Amino acid sequence: MMGVDKAQVARQFSRAAPRYQLASEVQNQMADYLLDMLPEGVDSPERVIDLGCGAGYMTKALARRHPLSHLIGLDIAAGMLAASQQYFGGSDFLCSHPPSWLQADMESLPLESDSVDLIYSNASLQWTDFEQSLAEIKRILAPGGKAILATFVQGTLAEWHSALGLAGHRGLHSLQTMDELLAALSRSGLNLVQSDRRSYQIEHTSAQSLLESTKRMGATNAQVSRRKGLMGRGFYTNLITAIESEFAEQKYQSTYVAAFMVLEND
Repeated sequence: MMGVDKAQVARQFSRAAPRYQLASEVQNQMADYLLDMLPEGVDSPERVIDLGCGAGYMTKALARRHPLSHLIGLDIAAGMLAASQQYFGGSDFLCSHPPSWLQADMESLPLESDSVDLIYSNASLQWTDFEQSLAEIKRILAPGGKAILATFVQGTLAEWHSALGLAGHRGLHSLQTMDELLAALSRSGLNLVQSDRRSYQIEHTSAQSLLESTKRMGATNAQVSRRKGLMGRGFYTNLITAIESEFAEQKYQSTYVAAFMVLEND
């Protein structure tokens, strides 16, 4: 996988944070599905962490699900952590203690080994080196602990890829295939309990709204090798034309493909 510019990831999601809760329809659906994947017998984990907590939708759901647990929301973007804390303000549910918030990189977690009983991560791993993040997940996960993960895979925003090609540029973040993720899991030392793959589609009223939806979700290109200034005025105009050509006489839509995994540590 190509190198990821972590500073760019932090910037783009901090910019997206104020509107993210309203713009993250797909991520919220994925979070609901992740919660349904929780195996039986994991009712009161001592320590739970939400890796890549974003604007806090999953973290709040986890607080409701595990009110006695010590809950940590972690994100690389300071703006997202601020949005999460604001989202928790005035919550009408009780926890044994309020969540902790931690700004950190998932590839280098400032947590002790074997210290977490349950890990969630929703729609964040695609912004990391997947194998390095898995190594960190295994390191901090206590023996018998579980990790429930969702990440976007190849096929996501396929409409963008096609339109970018027509506009003369390939500028989206590179995503792994489901097979590549499963191969990485087999090398991680974690046991794969369950996996699934689901597709989501959002309909848009115009090419402009399709592009703006993607931008609001922070889903741009953060690879080190990305072309800088991709969305200049001239390129934006060409891309709108390419999208309109791609969707001639069809509904405008964007597709998101997600892989879901339940892992267990020996």
